[in-house]
Amino acid sequence: MKLKKLDRLLKEKFQIEKIKDPSLNGIQIEGNSQISNIGFAVDVNDKTISMAIENSVDILIVHHGLFWGTEYRIKGIMKKRIKKLLANDITLYAIHLPLDIHTKLGNNRYIFEKLNLEKRQKLVDYEGFPLGFVGILENRISLNNFEKKIDEKLGGINHKIVSGRKVKKVAILSGDPKSLLDKIFEQDFDVLVSGELTHEIYFNIIEKNISAFFVGHYQSEIGGVKLLKEYFENNYNDEIGNTYFFEYDSGL
Repeated sequence: MKLKKLDRLLKEKFQIEKIKDPSLNGIQIEGNSQISNIGFAVDVNDKTISMAIENSVDILIVHHGLFWGTEYRIKGIMKKRIKKLLANDITLYAIHLPLDIHTKLGNNRYIFEKLNLEKRQKLVDYEGFPLGFVGILENRISLNNFEKKIDEKLGGINHKIVSGRKVKKVAILSGDPKSLLDKIFEQDFDVLVSGELTHEIYFNIIEKNISAFFVGHYQSEIGGVKLLKEYFENNYNDEIGNTYFFEYDSGL
């Protein structure tokens, strides 16, 4: 597959040019114009770049890229990463908020399906796009049983805030919910499942008297790249070579 075709496909599929995002989404570093092997990862760093090189990938598609809408000096760690990508002719492609937002291939959809939720509705609006989901469990269950479900389906819990209420209606937002917390609080739900708990929102959640489980920023955003990998395998198998998911969990 030509890089130009892949770029056009992803831009259309994820509305990359329409979604306002601090991330520089799309091609961040241009490598080989012909794409065969594709690597997927949550983050680009020395480890995931090395795994991409070891597996001879032509493009590394990530959720968290190198460039975030500001000027950078190409020195130190940044220089090392860019140099390794260029030396091996690997394209770096970032899909940040569009991968959170996408209703079928996104991070939030992955969590929704993993928890076997039903009656999917949007959680909040972000710059004119729906972000996150609210859904319901088939049966109301205890917080303890819901915690076990998260632990089993999403790979563990980093932090939790428990109000004592049983769980039926669940809100989902991958990553860091801090900037959207006020909008989230306007919705009706029993428990929030998200990625990252920061100090400044802890007491807000306590005072709102809701329960919240935080599975870690990384784990909450692993689903989108996995779903995208499957999408390429199922729809473009005759145009690409091997696909790889490069696991490198920060634990955060």
